[in-house]
Amino acid sequence: MSEKKTFLKQFLRLSLPFSLQFLLASAVNLADVVMIGQLGEKQIAAAGAANQIFFLLTIVQFGIGSGASVFMAQYWGAQRIADMRKTLGLVYMLSGIISVSFTLVALLFPKQLIGFYIHDTEAIQLGAQYLSIVSWTYLMTAITTSLATMCRCSNEVFLPTLASLLSMATNIIGNAVLIFGLIGFPKLGLVGAAIATFMARLLELCWLVFGVYRTRMAGAASIAELFDFHKYFVYQFLKKTLPVVFNEGAWSLGTSIGLAIIGLLGTEMVASTQIASAIAQIGFVFVRGAGNAVAVMLGNTIGENQVEKALQDAKRFLLLLPLIGLTVSILLIWAMPLALKLYNLSNQTEQLTILMIQLNALLFIPKAFSVVLIVGILRSGGDTNYACLLDILPVWLFSIPLGYALVSLQAPIWLIFLVINGEDILKPIWGIPRVLSGKWLHNLVQERM
Repeated sequence: MSEKKTFLKQFLRLSLPFSLQFLLASAVNLADVVMIGQLGEKQIAAAGAANQIFFLLTIVQFGIGSGASVFMAQYWGAQRIADMRKTLGLVYMLSGIISVSFTLVALLFPKQLIGFYIHDTEAIQLGAQYLSIVSWTYLMTAITTSLATMCRCSNEVFLPTLASLLSMATNIIGNAVLIFGLIGFPKLGLVGAAIATFMARLLELCWLVFGVYRTRMAGAASIAELFDFHKYFVYQFLKKTLPVVFNEGAWSLGTSIGLAIIGLLGTEMVASTQIASAIAQIGFVFVRGAGNAVAVMLGNTIGENQVEKALQDAKRFLLLLPLIGLTVSILLIWAMPLALKLYNLSNQTEQLTILMIQLNALLFIPKAFSVVLIVGILRSGGDTNYACLLDILPVWLFSIPLGYALVSLQAPIWLIFLVINGEDILKPIWGIPRVLSGKWLHNLVQERM
């Protein structure tokens, strides 16, 4: 088999399960929005605002996992399982502390948090009720995300995918039964959706932990193995991981503020943005899956100390992922009329949603560049500081200030949305030369030794 065919086979073997897992998670979100959408636009806006808190948390958790995967993937390439388990222990600690903090804030100040995004009194009340239930799942998600990251880095992608599938089925069935009061259950509306989410995430956690320890995967670590690390190990981990955590935290906060700016345009605009985002994410999962496959492949290759091969593969990925983004954007436009039939929208909200979906499709190619540059290449090579600056500066220096100014000037809605969500257009300008220079390549296993 030729080298190129081997490369593509490995890429597909990793990216398709990753994409399927992200697809299942996005399908759950879409099912939530569709079913909650039957209750009304205020309920959509309320759930969307509450889920922004979860979005902030999951992005921070992703940052921790992404930073840790730099080590995990390279340790797996070098077959250093003990060090992988120590890294997992640090991920559990850091992610757990942050998740508990988010839970406490959500339980103590639910109305204030929801009121940051929307300004309708009834919608704020609905969102606060929803948030008070789903916030209990935050610590579950921390454990699930950490263990799933360990599985991916050791090329065990089937179990997390199966856990996500079970979670999706539970969420959809629970939503139908509890939101609408089927088969004798009470009709709970938005509260029912929150309870279904709790049940789904609990099942996902239990299934993943059981599966990992039953089959003795790399993540099946004892307490002693998880926390058998010394000061220098922690220092190395934090040195590479904290920039990623700061990166994801600052980026997600900027994105969240962007939604708050959009919220100034009215509840209908928030609802349209939430629906368009849920639909667009179904397509974008293939880009995210490919980006995570890139990170694992390059991390393993660097861990094996094949630096020249890693650089060659990185250049290939720079061509491959934007092509995937283009393909998905075309499919999104084609599927848009079918997707909109799932919702019960007013004419004004439907027209806004169509515009938001079209703009999301337009941004798929630059977003694909962003994923492959930051998540796939720079972080896998340990170049986390540069990746951090590349990711957050366009948001805070371009999208937020210019987006707010355009709202104040009553600019066209399409221009406001494009500016707030278009920071990825700028990233290839500085990202591609960095990749081609090879300065991002750092073998962390060799450095530690």
